Amino acid sequence: MRFTPPARILTALALIGTCLAALAGPASAAPAGQVLYAPNLTTYPQGDASYPRAIRLDHDGSPNETMLATFARRGHNTPSSFPIHRSTDGGRTWSANPISTITSNTSGWGLGAPVLYEVPRTANGLNQGDLLAAGTAWVEGDFRAQKVEVFKSTDHGVSWTYLSNCTQTSGLPNTIGHGIWEPWFLLAPNNTLACFISDERPANTATNNQVIGH
Repeated sequence: MRFTPPARILTALALIGTCLAALAGPASAAPAGQVLYAPNLTTYPQGDASYPRAIRLDHDGSPNETMLATFARRGHNTPSSFPIHRSTDGGRTWSANPISTITSNTSGWGLGAPVLYEVPRTANGLNQGDLLAAGTAWVEGDFRAQKVEVFKSTDHGVSWTYLSNCTQTSGLPNTIGHGIWEPWFLLAPNNTLACFISDERPANTATNNQVIGH
């Protein structure tokens, strides 16, 4: 025997559906974001801001609302660098000016392809909450020698000190299309800090490599 619900039940269900639809309302677009940085191309025709990176800090004492962002700032009549911007409201707004800027440890060289990393636990000379930043150091457009330089911050990005080279290379042909780029970090279960890179060096090129001493 098939059960047919009374009309009043059907009416009640229809009213509930109408109320839920009204509460849900129409889909709304996300609020407009803040432009972190845009080069003044009138002043710097070759100005460039590339390789944006952002991380949330989990060990700075805030309720998971602090974020840091950086990018490679190039073409401003100085060697390229990594400006560090900070958000204290989960990325909704950002500092208009950098809280710090990372420059290459090698005089006259610039930095490209950054990464930011927060150390998740104390291990081998690094404390939980320490920050690492790294990028390819080189003379812009000269592919013969490059380093992946690593920097450390113990004050949540306000200041940075040079730590070591993740790897370095020399003797490359001075032609586009090869090099060492895009470092990335991982703290392994045995507390070894691994530094990964995109390695685009010719197989027969003499290299000089070293790893982080942690």
